[in-house]
Amino acid sequence: MNSFKKVLAAALSLMMLMSLIAVPVLAEDLTGGSITIKVPDSGGWTLTGAEFYVYRVLNVTGIHGEGKDADVTYAVNSDFAAFNPSYIGGDLKAYLEGSRTGAEMTRMTADLWAYIVNNTVLPTASSPSAEQGATSVTINNLPLGYYLVYGHAIHGEDTPYVVAACALDTTTKDMVVTLKLDAPSINKKVLYHINDNWQDWTDVNIDDQVDFRHISSVPVMLGYDQYRFIVHDTMSAGLTLIDGWGESDDANGFSVEVNNSTLVRDVHYSVTTAATAAGGEYSGGTEITITFDPAYFVTLTPGKDNIIINYSAILNENAVIADVGNPNKVYLEYSRNPYNTGEGETGKTPEDEVRVYTFKLDIYKFTGESEFDIPGTPLAGAKFELLKGEPGSEKVHFILISAGSETDPAQYRTAAPSDAATTELLSPESGLIGIIGLDDSIYSLIEKVAPSGFNPDTTPRQITITNEEINPVNNVVTYKINGNAPANINFYNGAGQQFPSTGGVGRTIFIAIGVALMGGAIVALVVRRRFTVNNI
Repeated sequence: MNSFKKVLAAALSLMMLMSLIAVPVLAEDLTGGSITIKVPDSGGWTLTGAEFYVYRVLNVTGIHGEGKDADVTYAVNSDFAAFNPSYIGGDLKAYLEGSRTGAEMTRMTADLWAYIVNNTVLPTASSPSAEQGATSVTINNLPLGYYLVYGHAIHGEDTPYVVAACALDTTTKDMVVTLKLDAPSINKKVLYHINDNWQDWTDVNIDDQVDFRHISSVPVMLGYDQYRFIVHDTMSAGLTLIDGWGESDDANGFSVEVNNSTLVRDVHYSVTTAATAAGGEYSGGTEITITFDPAYFVTLTPGKDNIIINYSAILNENAVIADVGNPNKVYLEYSRNPYNTGEGETGKTPEDEVRVYTFKLDIYKFTGESEFDIPGTPLAGAKFELLKGEPGSEKVHFILISAGSETDPAQYRTAAPSDAATTELLSPESGLIGIIGLDDSIYSLIEKVAPSGFNPDTTPRQITITNEEINPVNNVVTYKINGNAPANINFYNGAGQQFPSTGGVGRTIFIAIGVALMGGAIVALVVRRRFTVNNI
């Protein structure tokens, strides 16, 4: 009965593994594949009106041998050449050839779909719209390869997305895919400003803007009068949401798009924020809830309308320095029963998380017999500037946290330019200066004023901070300074050899001439006196 049909939006990951013959297969033999998508034998499924889209991720380039022991060679399709999430290690083909769990395949499927949406990848082929009551649909004349299949189906019990991973036996080049139930997905990314990629992590200065993105799609909602679609986002305490809504209609911190059309806040969706009750890494953070209007949402086009949510935050003074960084996570709450849209009839997706990192730099100002006499004697009163880039680049601004002492460093954090910020770093009696909140970048450290009685060293020191690796298990970042583990940047000053007055080489010449003239005056005086005596 139609009254018992419910909608299921589906994302399918499909592997086509080709059967082999004794000699290399010619290029014309690597075509003619087909994929048949069918519903389970029980449960009241149909594919009425369904359309499926297939995306060839890997191309089959050759088959050597035959049967199950044959060797199949693949190449990454050019449309997916830039698909490189951190967990695949830079080699998609090698990652897929390894032994993968269902959870790993589900994760990669979600990331592949997000990549397709972000990069507007066109499908390799699509199925015809299934007829009323159809239980299967077939896509023919496919080049052999490894495919992602995306579409929707109608089910009699529940309304999650579908993920299916299966192998294609290429003895006949035909594959039958039976849909398997899973949950809707939402994908979270953060912008890496160096190359403008949306990925799982970034690093910035404290007080810099961080841009986030959620990616999802509209499920099929047949049978629903309203559909609950609620995005739950949690920021850690080191992130401050940028949102001036309520103060000005032009200060909306969120951009929500459905198929490139911008939705209107407080009409199509609403945003609420609150302090999070979560502990651990999220203690003291902020919960953000984006609720789509259920009556509006149900009017969107299933399977084709992609949902993109963009918003930004500031990495603030509470930021965790290096270590596990500053996390931000999301999950999706969605309707599961078209005949009961109450609170008890929603499902939740797994959480997706990104992280924002920032780093630390330590400076030691000292004197001694030479620059290699470390630790030598610490020097107070040196003034430095830090430039982001080569000499002449923009100065980094700071907020002084503590001035330091005989034993403690002066502590600064990076900041946006303001009346309260300074570009000057002053060494205390310990000679130590600590700077927190620096981006992965190249910097120039320049001494502007030397301690009293010492020669200034105006040669810029180039400092390179690099994000080397993020541990996939505990999320701890490894970073280096000038290619080495983080350590003090030692800045030496030699004792002054010149008079403490204006001048330089000219001053020395002037003093030498002055001494000579004084000597000449004394000689002239003696000669004059002798001359006078002799004439008396």
